[in-house]
Amino acid sequence: MAAPGGEGEVPARRVLLRSWLAFSLLAFANELGTNAYGLWLQFHQAKVLNALTDELRLALDTLAHQVLVMLALAAACTALVWLPWAAVCSVAWGRFRARHGGTRVRRVLFWFVAGFSGFHLYYSLHDLLLPSSRACDSPLVVLGGAFDAVDPSWSSPRLLLLPLSGAVVVGASLWALAHSRTLRRGALAFGLLGWAGVVGYERVTGLGPPRRFEAPGSVIVLGLDSFQANRLPLGGAPAGRAPHIDGFLRECYRFDNAWTPFARTYPSWVSIFTGRYPMHHGVRDNLVPDSHLAPDNRYLAAELRRAGYATLHATDETRFSNIRAVHGFERLLHPTMGLPDFLVGSFFDFSAANLVRQSALGHDLFPLIANNRAVVGYNPRLWVRSFLRELDALPADRPLFVTAHLCGNHWPFSAPFPYWLAARPGLGGEVDACVDMVDEQVGLILDHLRATGLMDAATVVLMSDHGDGWSGDPADVTNSHGDNLERLLANKVLLGIHRPGLLPGSDETLVRSFDLYPTVLELAGLPADNGRHDGLSLLPLLAGQPQPPRTLFAETGFDKKTFLVSRLVQEQSNYYGFDPQSGLITLTPEGYDVVLESKSYMLLQGDLRLLVAPGRGLFRIARFDARTGDETDVTDEVPVDTRRALLEALVAHYGLRADPLLGMARRRGFLEST
Repeated sequence: MAAPGGEGEVPARRVLLRSWLAFSLLAFANELGTNAYGLWLQFHQAKVLNALTDELRLALDTLAHQVLVMLALAAACTALVWLPWAAVCSVAWGRFRARHGGTRVRRVLFWFVAGFSGFHLYYSLHDLLLPSSRACDSPLVVLGGAFDAVDPSWSSPRLLLLPLSGAVVVGASLWALAHSRTLRRGALAFGLLGWAGVVGYERVTGLGPPRRFEAPGSVIVLGLDSFQANRLPLGGAPAGRAPHIDGFLRECYRFDNAWTPFARTYPSWVSIFTGRYPMHHGVRDNLVPDSHLAPDNRYLAAELRRAGYATLHATDETRFSNIRAVHGFERLLHPTMGLPDFLVGSFFDFSAANLVRQSALGHDLFPLIANNRAVVGYNPRLWVRSFLRELDALPADRPLFVTAHLCGNHWPFSAPFPYWLAARPGLGGEVDACVDMVDEQVGLILDHLRATGLMDAATVVLMSDHGDGWSGDPADVTNSHGDNLERLLANKVLLGIHRPGLLPGSDETLVRSFDLYPTVLELAGLPADNGRHDGLSLLPLLAGQPQPPRTLFAETGFDKKTFLVSRLVQEQSNYYGFDPQSGLITLTPEGYDVVLESKSYMLLQGDLRLLVAPGRGLFRIARFDARTGDETDVTDEVPVDTRRALLEALVAHYGLRADPLLGMARRRGFLEST
């Protein structure tokens, strides 16, 4: 079976091929089945995917070639990963058989130990690197008891298997290398080729020296999805958390009373880019089709483009935010949008491909899922690399308007190694890991802005589109935004501005995220037509000039307290559809009607907050402390005339039917004196 060699025995090709094929096929079939089962569950449980059952055939026809190529690459990655262990096992088996004989019992025992040790160590290491992978719940992992990074169970006997399997794999590898010249040569060639491919590709495609951007007037917006102040030391988090984000906010001019009119990504960003309330720009929930965009919207990027700016929008998550060229940007760095993202992004989770994709070469081998935070194997540093490459490709002699939307700190709050090491049990810890991940991305971007001169010459804005709804209490497991307005944490946002000559400071004036629109236009020397937007420039506040108080109108999407989850599940197939023209998944007219039906509304004026939930017959006024988030119900203390004035202002803003709503308010005693 094996020919003697000077330092051992050369492994027989047949044993090598059989073991390699067995390991590779077992691993790939294990993960293929797990992915298929996960996809089946998602189509039955996730409201968006469940609504797309009719489009599945179209999607498969459209994506068949790309999916087959990706599966072939995933299979090749799997085979590549298992080749070294198969080679070690074939050498070890040859020596073992020559010394102890090859009876059936010994053969079964040898290959069981070899397979169990290899799979146990491999999946344990994969789980340590990417604990959110579906492969961590695959049959091989469950049967083999691999280490679980999410729930380590330190007292579990399976934890003892990790050093044992590691000892078997390392010991067998060293022993086989010592006894086989062929294996040593193969290992050297394998290592050199791998190193040359990974490192060589990185050097060829990596960033060059930072370019200097000389044109004045550039604006860089760093947007942090689902981020709120109580995740930072600035807002009461432990010292040392998110040093780059926290440090930037301490060194800029900060607005500590800033709000979004809608705590969901797409409507919030369209408000920023139009300077308008959702009621006026037309996007009143995520995944709203383009037909709802107000025809008189004037997008900030388009306005700046006409003034000679180079514009770029970059993000690592597009499932619920359809920002595209229609919103004025000439360059986009996005994951693949629409049905491919929902379908392939939810399905493609192969351990070997995940590991290979941690390198620049592996990342670029899978363009359909590249730069996608929602796909397992996402590498936050590689997304920054892609973004900085796009940034450096912009013309250096034109002012820039660049928006980078970082979505790592968002449900389902999964972060790879080493970030998850910061996680503690519970929602707070999971978010801590994501906060650390996004903070490192922000730090890398800020370093590059300094190196290119943009930090010294441009206006750099750091803001969040909305918060995540967490109160700051470690026992609180709330993660909700855009669902209701009972708590305002999700509507309060970060907003800090750094620009030449602007001293650090903070302001408690109530401002809105869409106030950035006229601010940027004024900075660019462009007229801000107040008849076309709702925002008010922040420049007077930056100059220390007192301003009349602003008000905030806010609304929700699906109010889950109004619109029961059971009804959502029963009727969800009518809510989403595939738009063949744009290639996007969007709300259907039926779904949009349900959104409007279930909305809650708020008016924040001074320290008074009016909350109205028509579906629940709720009318309440609270005295609200924007600094702490505390509020006290003062409905009975507020004069009826004030209650009516606030309610009528809200009705007028949202175009609600006045008579039914006012009648309901009277029946509920809201418009009666007490």
